[in-house]
Amino acid sequence: MIASIVNILSTWPIPEGSDGVYLASGTTQTCTAQGFFNELGNLATPLYNASLCVYYVLVIRDGWKEDQIRTTAEPLMHLIPITVAFSIAILGIPFTLYNNSGWLCWIASYPGKCEGDTCTRGVHANIFRWVHYAIIWSAILSVTVGMYSIYRKVRDEERIQSQENDEDAVRRGVKSKKVAIQAGVFVGALF
Repeated sequence: MIASIVNILSTWPIPEGSDGVYLASGTTQTCTAQGFFNELGNLATPLYNASLCVYYVLVIRDGWKEDQIRTTAEPLMHLIPITVAFSIAILGIPFTLYNNSGWLCWIASYPGKCEGDTCTRGVHANIFRWVHYAIIWSAILSVTVGMYSIYRKVRDEERIQSQENDEDAVRRGVKSKKVAIQAGVFVGALF
């Protein structure tokens, strides 16, 4: 929801008078605020999806009970996304990373396409963008691996059942096909 509001605001928070930006009517402070919330939302979302995937893995693949999850894993499922997203978003403020990046304020150098000492703001923008994408791709990779492990568990269980019961539905892998489709949709939503 945070990232959606940021996207709705679009170019409005970009400092007024920015070259080539339609409807820019903000200040450096409004741009910094939009950039902060943009980074917070864009990191927290895939990290929470990874936490949700961990929950699915613990319940479906590993057979954990709700009490075990609540006391052991759930605190980390909240702590990691919140801590990582807020840490990176907050670090962007003293490093003056949040600037006009085109159609909204995000991690960018200022003035645009400057390098090193020629930048007045966002000197380390390229490093932080790499960190940003590394975090997101790590979350996507962990979700992909988690969903695949759930699919494998269901498929293996079906194979065991087919050997024991000799049922047509089990032999055809109806459940594992449904799980594969659902897992693909879950992973695909991250793109």
